[in-house]
This record gives sequence, structure tokens and C-alpha cells, in this order.
Amino acid sequence: MCRETNPEMIALYNEFNSQGLEIISISLDSNKSEWLEALKKTVYYGLITVPN
Repeated sequence: MCRETNPEMIALYNEFNSQGLEIISISLDSNKSEWLEALKKTVYYGLITVPN
């Protein structure tokens, strides 16, 4: 998930999570340490993010 779309994804999650919506993000980053650092800087509010 591109960081620019996070506000929209969080809004969708907040609106529809009670109806069962889950959002899964699969990272396309090739550098694991950079990916982990990016996760520390970003709040995902229940969004599930996994490495590729």
C-alpha cells in the first residue's frame, strides 16, 4: 500500500471493519531493514502489513 493512500484505507477500515473488512498490505520493498524502519514511522491502525 502506497503511503499516500493510507488515509483513505484507514477511513475505509474504520467504516467497514465492524462488518468484517480487513485490509492486507504486501510490501514490495527489497530491503527488509528499510521496510521495518518505514513501519516504525507509520501508524497503520489495524491494517495488516506483510513483507513480500
